[in-house]
Parts: sequence; structure tokens; C-alpha cells
Amino acid sequence: MPADILPQLREQQGAAGAVLRSLLSEVDAADCSTAQQLFVDMQAAGLPQQLRAFAQAVAGRIPLSTACNNPGCVSLAQRSEQLLVTSKSCRCSRCRAARYCCKACQVEHWKWHTALCKGKAQQAAAAAPAPAAAAAAHG
Repeated sequence: MPADILPQLREQQGAAGAVLRSLLSEVDAADCSTAQQLFVDMQAAGLPQQLRAFAQAVAGRIPLSTACNNPGCVSLAQRSEQLLVTSKSCRCSRCRAARYCCKACQVEHWKWHTALCKGKAQQAAAAAPAPAAAAAAHG
């Protein structure tokens, strides 16, 4: 994982945690009588969106080979997810590391995966010797 990614993930995690702690302290202070009010407060504060963004950011940078890499995937109805992700048609064609159960999940997750994918491509390019340099070394 690139060194600059971890601080970004920690920042996102901290922001979501701060919202959750704030809501919980309000519940303790106000003695909220219903779970529904807590749910409304969480929605208003954008906590679900923050937590989803954090999960997307983490999953986008840590590809899994046995599960759909889209954290929002709900395609688990009939076939085994592991069987679904082994399809070559639903694998990132650039880095070949990220796998998806379907094209829709791949498209949905691309905006999160693209940073990792570009980083892997840059690392591979830097690690591979230039053809001219390799020829000069052997010539």
C-alpha cells in the first residue's frame, strides 16, 4: 500500500468515528427515547455515507481474490461468490488484481480502485528496466 494512502484512510476513519461519538454523547445527554430518533440523527449527520466511503476506500486499495472487491456488492443470491469472482471477464484488466462478481460491481467500484490500480502500474513501470538500458547493459 502506498505510504500516502494510510494517513488518508486514518483521516476518513477518524471523521466517521467523531460523528458517531458525537451522536452517542448526544443520546447519553438527551436520553433519547427511541432508536428511530438515533437513526434519523445518524442519517442527518451523514454517518452511513461516511462509513461507506471509508469501506470503499479501504476495499479499493486492498484487492481480494476470493470475494467481490466492491463493498456494496449484494450479488450473493445464487452462485458462490468465489465462483463468480474467478471469471476473467470481471477482473481489472490493468492490474489484474481486483476481481468482481459482475460488470456492474466493477464499474461501480472503479472510482475507488483507480488510485491503487494507477499506483501498481507506476510501480511495475519503475521496476521494469527500460529496453534501451537493458540492451546497452548486455551489448
